[in-house]
Amino acid sequence: MLKKKFPLLLIFAAIIIGIVYYMPSIEKIVKNLTHKYGSEVTKTEVNLGGFNLSLRKGEASLSNITVANPSSYKTPYAFELGDISVKLDVATIANDVIIVKNVEIIKPVVTYEMASLTSSNLTDIQKNITDFTTKPADKIEETKSEDVKSDESASAKKVIIENLYVSGGKIQFLAPFMGKEPIALKLPTIHLKDIGKEKKGASIGEVVSKVIGSINDTAVQIVSKEQLSKITGNIGEEIDKAGEELNKAKDSLLNSTKNLKNLF
Repeated sequence: MLKKKFPLLLIFAAIIIGIVYYMPSIEKIVKNLTHKYGSEVTKTEVNLGGFNLSLRKGEASLSNITVANPSSYKTPYAFELGDISVKLDVATIANDVIIVKNVEIIKPVVTYEMASLTSSNLTDIQKNITDFTTKPADKIEETKSEDVKSDESASAKKVIIENLYVSGGKIQFLAPFMGKEPIALKLPTIHLKDIGKEKKGASIGEVVSKVIGSINDTAVQIVSKEQLSKITGNIGEEIDKAGEELNKAKDSLLNSTKNLKNLF
C-alpha cells in the first residue's frame, strides 16, 4: 500500500516545492512585465507596488499600479489604480491561456491635466498606446527590451478576462485657465467583457492597453461633458444678464417717453 502511495507522495511533494520555489519568481515576473511592457506601451513610467497570488483559492490581488505623466506635465501621475482583485479559473492556471473570471479595479484616481485646448496628458498617453498597438507584430517584437522578452518567455502566459470592472473612481481635472486646485469629478463604473477572447488570449501589454485606453476615453468624455455644460451654463447666464439689461433699457426708455409726453 505504501509503495502505491509513494509515487503520489513524490508528485505531491514536487508540486509543493515547485509552488514554493516559483512563487517569488512569479511575483517578480508580473512586476517586471507590468513595469517594462506597460512603460513601453504608454512611453511613461508604469509601476506595480504589490502582487499576491493564492493558487488554492484562485485569487490574486495587485496594489498601487501607477502610470506616470509625460515629463512636460506638472502632476506626477495620470493613473493611480489602487487595489485590484482578480478571480481566476483554477482549472486553467497550468494552461498557456488562463481564464480570468473577474477583475475589479477599485477607487482609481485619474488626473486629467490639459496643456492647451487641443492637448492633455491623457490624449498624449492615448496616442502613445495607439502608436504601439497599431504597429505590426514583428515591429512590436523589435521594440521590446531584452528583459521583457526574457520575462515573457519565462511566463509564456496569456489571459482571457471575462469581466473587468472599474468602480468608485474619481477624476482630477486641471487646466491652464483654472486655479491651482483641481476640479473633482466622478468616474462612472466601467465594465469590459471578454478581453482577449477574440484572439484566444491577450498579452499583458494588450490588457494594459485595453484597460488604460478605456479609462482614458471615459475620463475624456466626462471632462468634455462637464466643460461643455459649464460653457453652455455661462452662455445662458450671459443671455439672462443681457435680457435683464435689455428690460432695464426698455423700462428706462418708456419712462423717458412718458416724461416727455407729460412735459408737452
